[in-house]
Amino acid sequence: MEPIPIKLDKLGRLVIPREFRRKLGVLLDPGSKVTLIKSDNDTLIIQKAKKGCQSPYTKEPSELGIVEIGKELRESMGWNIDTHLGINDNIIAIRPLEPEQVEQVEQKEEKRKSETTIVG
Repeated sequence: MEPIPIKLDKLGRLVIPREFRRKLGVLLDPGSKVTLIKSDNDTLIIQKAKKGCQSPYTKEPSELGIVEIGKELRESMGWNIDTHLGINDNIIAIRPLEPEQVEQVEQKEEKRKSETTIVG
């Protein structure tokens, strides 16, 4: 399955889409948290946190699924706000997109913008 493109905002936050939050069980359980696990140099695994977990990498997503990725973790992974990321639903892994995937995302975004531009 193709990864769904996502981006960090200027504050280092990303939005976990609703279907992924539902799969993790954090959409249905208010106050539930996720744990961020650095799997390798460029992959971040997100899983539902165990009750009572106090890791600095345990976060509570907002109602909209926003999770802050701390500066230290972002830097250790080489991520910045210009890094194109993709979320994959079979393991809830977030990693940088391959160059050809970035090109496809940019082409789709340009097409979407041109279709919504109103010529006056």
